Amino acid sequence: MIQPTSNRVLVELIDPPTTAAGLILGQPSFGIKPSQEQRGHRGRVLAVGPGKRTRKGVLLELQVKTGDLVRFGEFDYKRFTENGVSTMLISEMDIVGVEEA
Repeated sequence: MIQPTSNRVLVELIDPPTTAAGLILGQPSFGIKPSQEQRGHRGRVLAVGPGKRTRKGVLLELQVKTGDLVRFGEFDYKRFTENGVSTMLISEMDIVGVEEA
């Protein structure tokens, strides 16, 4: 497994739940056309880096931890495949939220 550096996070992509007809659940329409909609991704954190250092050398630890379910943007990651598992390496700044259990 890849060990992230600095403020990066290794995430395994989780596909959104769908219906038998192939509709994605949890996607509100609100009159927004699919082409106008910003799609995001959902994933499980597999590993986190040590954090980022400030100019004064203080280590700022990451706010996410291994096992968290996170949401992040569609184009904010670098994709890797290892042992058949598709993972993404993203910066903590690109995570827009953590889902509560």
